[in-house]
Amino acid sequence: MTGKHKRRYVTRVGEDRISNLPEHLIDSILERVPFEDAVKTSIISKKWRYKWTSMKVLTFDNHFNAKIAKNGAIDYNEYISTINQVLNLHKGPILKFVIHIPPMLLDSFEEIDEWMMLLSRNNATKLVLYNSNRRYELPSHVFSCLGLTELILENCFFSPPLQFEGFHNLEELFLLHIDFGKSLSGNQMNLPQLKNLHFLECTNVHNFNIKATKMKSLILVTCPDANLLQLLENPSIVVFGVSFRTFEDFDRVEMINSISFLSSLTRIEDFLIEGNFLKV
Repeated sequence: MTGKHKRRYVTRVGEDRISNLPEHLIDSILERVPFEDAVKTSIISKKWRYKWTSMKVLTFDNHFNAKIAKNGAIDYNEYISTINQVLNLHKGPILKFVIHIPPMLLDSFEEIDEWMMLLSRNNATKLVLYNSNRRYELPSHVFSCLGLTELILENCFFSPPLQFEGFHNLEELFLLHIDFGKSLSGNQMNLPQLKNLHFLECTNVHNFNIKATKMKSLILVTCPDANLLQLLENPSIVVFGVSFRTFEDFDRVEMINSISFLSSLTRIEDFLIEGNFLKV
């Protein structure tokens, strides 16, 4: 085609459709990418500079830890200062907080206690705390997060204050390597909305006395000192699973009155047993 008859194609730069999305959709997009990538969106334009600071979900997981690690190790000061900087710049509520505390030289959990206090002031609904350090004593601030609907804890001491009555909105509770100590003995916690309760290798579970009339699923893995009869008093349970993996655990199981135990499973639809429990 000659220059005389050549058509001109005008490239039109369209609108930035993503930037013009409703705020809740932008938040949803940012929450689905690694946190450090969400922060990098601040360089896209002036419009994006502070969008990440209002994210309602903050995730400091192992992916985040790997990004700040040097030669495979995480420096305590850098870890704390990085998260503090994020929290200081953050605006608005934090509805979900995910943190994986890595193995590192940790003198105290003072800063982590402060993060838990911040959550209690932000009406958090979901808290996921995995701890690869020494066992963490949950501060009273955690038990002030009364809006929690989901709570996942690993490697912690679970010792609520005496005046604590329960999480009235909690629906999901997953506890891994939790020590309930002795302070819960005799105190009943009210969990009226709880549907799923899972224990994995927890200790002093017999001190975890709850009232959960809507609980549907109860799973225990290697928790030989759990008071099964007490936990199974909740009338709505339809899924029950139990696993005792060692002979020491089996010794504890033999002490259970099998007839009383089985008679408490009147509504069970799924009954899962494993390991030495089969010998009962």
